[in-house]
Amino acid sequence: MENRETVNAIIAQLKNPPDEYKAAYESLSEYYDGYLTFTGLAINATGSLNTFTAEFDTINAQCLHCYQVMQFYLQD
Repeated sequence: MENRETVNAIIAQLKNPPDEYKAAYESLSEYYDGYLTFTGLAINATGSLNTFTAEFDTINAQCLHCYQVMQFYLQD
């Protein structure tokens, strides 16, 4: 829970990015949405093992995709 509060505080500071960073910011926003869902699974797990696993796998794939896109924007 402490990590989530730290991440929330950092994301709250990231507002109105310059035009050159808007695409990277959008990617980060998508990743953040996945992060919230991911941590929500850990904090408040519901459903059966099968539904939990299916949701976990879906969110994991989405987060991985967003992470890979962010890596693209961080290249020199």
